[in-house]
Amino acid sequence: MASKYQAPRGTFDVLPGDARGRARIERAAAAIFARAGYEPIATPAFEDTELFTRSSGETSDVVSKEMYTFEDKLNGESLTLRPEATAGIVRAAIEHSLTYERPQRAAGSSKFNLWRLWNFALDGLVSFSTAPLRAWFYVGAVIATVSVLYALFIITRVLIFGIDTPGYASLLIVVLLMGAIQLLSLGIIGESVEAARS
Repeated sequence: MASKYQAPRGTFDVLPGDARGRARIERAAAAIFARAGYEPIATPAFEDTELFTRSSGETSDVVSKEMYTFEDKLNGESLTLRPEATAGIVRAAIEHSLTYERPQRAAGSSKFNLWRLWNFALDGLVSFSTAPLRAWFYVGAVIATVSVLYALFIITRVLIFGIDTPGYASLLIVVLLMGAIQLLSLGIIGESVEAARS
């Protein structure tokens, strides 16, 4: 016979079998974090509502869809069950002046010089997305538009006011247009390669 009392909608019970597995994962994660110098912290299950509205923004999904807010009957304060942990941890770090002290390197020295670190960061930015290529395609389109408009402006000015500095205008227009064509081509080639790969 089913009980009339059930877990509230959107919540669930962690039963003994699952709890043991969750505890193993938590222990393994705690060991990894401890080796990197991190320590555990526990913040209250609820915080002042303003903490979340200020950190996430009034119109964010966290504030508008994911928060359960209630009024403290004792003093009338607006409190919210924490929808995420970051804001509470930052509040605790500021309130208690917590700082992160990086442990000494366990062994050896870094094999990454500045150039290798730069390339590593660059790979992280562009390896999993065509967004940079698409951005440069749009930059190329804007430059191409500007160069055509500038060409029309120069032609109109020469027709109305006479000869301008010989060669200057045509050289600038050609340079802008060729640069724009290169950026447009790069964007198109990148999108084509990504389409063929996927």
